[in-house]
Amino acid sequence: GPGSKVPADVSEPMSPDLVVANVKQWMDALVAAANGRLMGVAHDRIIIELYSSLCVNLDLIDLPGIVAGSSPGEPADMMQQTRDLSASFLDDAANPHTFVIAVASARDARIRNSQAMELVQRYNKVQFTIGALTMADLSADSRLENPYQRLEQRLRAEADDTPELGLGYVALKNRDTVGHANLSLED
Repeated sequence: GPGSKVPADVSEPMSPDLVVANVKQWMDALVAAANGRLMGVAHDRIIIELYSSLCVNLDLIDLPGIVAGSSPGEPADMMQQTRDLSASFLDDAANPHTFVIAVASARDARIRNSQAMELVQRYNKVQFTIGALTMADLSADSRLENPYQRLEQRLRAEADDTPELGLGYVALKNRDTVGHANLSLED
C-alpha cells in the first residue's frame, strides 16, 4: 500500500487460490520490514484487487485481532498497538459507513467485555456492526437442559452480557472440533 517500506509487488493476474497461498508470505515480509523481525504490528496494507462482473464494488479490510498481552519477543505494548490500528479504521471520517464485523468468542464469560465491542461503541459504529461469535460449538454448558441456551440468547442479543448491535449476531462453528465433527451449526 501507499507509504510502505516494502516495494510494491505487482503480480500478474492470478486465481484467488494463489492469492490465499501468498498472503502469509506477504504479511511476514511487511512485519519483518517494519520491525526488523517477525514480531509486532505493521501498519502497511496488503492491497489485493479482485475483478468480477458478478460482484459489487467493496473494500474489505482484515485487521489483526486485539491481543491482551505480548508473547516473548513482542513489544510490551502489543495490546495498545492492535487497539490503535483497529481504532484508526473505525475513526476514519473519510469512510463513515464502514461495516464492522466484531469478533468475540462464544466461550467468553461476558461478550460485553470484548475490546472489539468497546471500540464499536466508542466510535459509534453500533448500527453498522454484526457480531461474530466464534467457537459456538464449544460454548455448550452441560449444566443446562439446553446446553446452547446461553448461545441462543446471545444470538438474539437477549443475554445480559450481549450488547445490541445494529446488524445482530451470527455464530461460527469450528470445522474440525474433535468429537463434534458431525454437529451442524443448527444443532
